[in-house]
Amino acid sequence: MAKKILFLLAVFIIAVSACGYLKNNIEVSSSSRLFGLVGPKTSTTITDGTQFYIRLFALGEEVARMRPGSTVYDSRGFVLEYAPLPLIALAYLDESYTQYIGAAGYVMSINAGQQAKWTIREGEVQRPDGGHVNTAQSGYPIQDLGDAAQAGFPRIMVLSTTVVHFLNNTLFQANVRRVWYKGIRKVTLEPKEIYCEFFENMGDISIPVSINVEFSDRGKFLGHYETNFSIGHSPQAVQQILGFYQIQH
Repeated sequence: MAKKILFLLAVFIIAVSACGYLKNNIEVSSSSRLFGLVGPKTSTTITDGTQFYIRLFALGEEVARMRPGSTVYDSRGFVLEYAPLPLIALAYLDESYTQYIGAAGYVMSINAGQQAKWTIREGEVQRPDGGHVNTAQSGYPIQDLGDAAQAGFPRIMVLSTTVVHFLNNTLFQANVRRVWYKGIRKVTLEPKEIYCEFFENMGDISIPVSINVEFSDRGKFLGHYETNFSIGHSPQAVQQILGFYQIQH
């Protein structure tokens, strides 16, 4: 009987973790709400301070769809004393999320037992053509006070973790080539797609990683972006919104 109850509980957890739902007119994901149950309570708050509709991503996972002025928050126990949380916000002009205008990014510092906040502003939104949205010139009205909903934010759970979090915020195809001691990985990103990969260092020395991104348009090479970093023994995030000015010719 006990085994049957545990089995049904496991099925229920899997079913809950795989779905999303609407709360206060905000669509939130429940995929990570069951993690982070130990340690002091840590509060995380993100507010859409723009007139745009936001698709919010954390660690490669879409955690909420936000209306102008709305807020999503999380308050859970956290096993690590510190970990970064890379966030990417895709901004749209319409509530159907079809008229893309640009993206904003922020790496939030999560410290156990403390509050962490990010208010997304129009001035942070980078358009695919390299420009920024200027509210004073664009005529966008001031946003109304929106709703609030609780959402589950994924967290880094292993101390020696490095996460790479890239967004292709161009109009072109981005071909990612990652190299480290375990081998080579190649990923193709279409516009608005996110590349997210986790690395762990269980050894005694830092591990070098190299990432090269080549941009192309209908098979024609346009330029590249390259970055190098090392995986140490503390959690870190390497985030980049790959836009017009990141393309090196």
